[in-house]
Amino acid sequence: MFYLANFVYFCPLRIKLCGKMKKKDIFRITITTYCFLSMLGCNKAPVSETIFKSIQIAEQVPLMPDTLSPACNINIDFNYAVSEDSVAYYINREIVKAAFGYEALSPEVAVDSFVAHYTHNYIHDLLPYYKEDKESGKEGLGWYNYYYHLKTDMQKGKEGVLNYIMEMNSYEGGAHGNQVNTYLNFYAESGKLITLDDLFGPGYETSLNILLLKALMEKVGVTSMEALQEKGYLLWTSIYPSKNFLLKSNDIEFLYNAYEIAPYVVGVTVLKIPYDELADMLKK
Repeated sequence: MFYLANFVYFCPLRIKLCGKMKKKDIFRITITTYCFLSMLGCNKAPVSETIFKSIQIAEQVPLMPDTLSPACNINIDFNYAVSEDSVAYYINREIVKAAFGYEALSPEVAVDSFVAHYTHNYIHDLLPYYKEDKESGKEGLGWYNYYYHLKTDMQKGKEGVLNYIMEMNSYEGGAHGNQVNTYLNFYAESGKLITLDDLFGPGYETSLNILLLKALMEKVGVTSMEALQEKGYLLWTSIYPSKNFLLKSNDIEFLYNAYEIAPYVVGVTVLKIPYDELADMLKK
């Protein structure tokens, strides 16, 4: 910048010394200098916003080729990043892994592979049993109707953070269906996944567990561990910081799926802890 300053400072002097330079030449030099300095400018270009697109699948695959056959119903609404940069790469890598368990597959290929694999296993695993039950005249064959529904959404969370939410509902026989929700957080500028260790300093678990237990009791409306357990919570585990969390504008939401801290009938439990209560634990 020292040389640029000297260049700008001495340009008028050089022009004056030349004496015979035309006004249009002086104007040309001034414009050239301005453009050169603008290219080097002090302000960084704003980070481009990551663009997301949805892959939508709606398929019904019959177990047998007849109208009365049970079927597998698949509905997928999968949001993924379409920007051609490293941010999109990192985000897509993590959401594909979390949703479908695949490594190093593009979102489009991952969705197609999952649907093909799921429907193939449905027919391969159930068709022999269905034929046998049908031929024997067995009743109550409704459990052969499977479904898999996945809905996802990308939202803006705390400043500089993107929240990714997955809601999966499925039925694969048995007494009831299955619901699993997944939360992911990404740095908007880099696309890197945010973990609890990125947020909290060493030894944070003890203090955070106290806040989570307090929040759980307030949510359930009890004041003692005995009363909490009577409601079905923490019968087989102690409270712990869930890796399913969202960095929202004013608080952190910790999500616990069925069977994690309570039985299926309780469903999904979400605990919210304000940032001001976490100030001593959060990394600066």
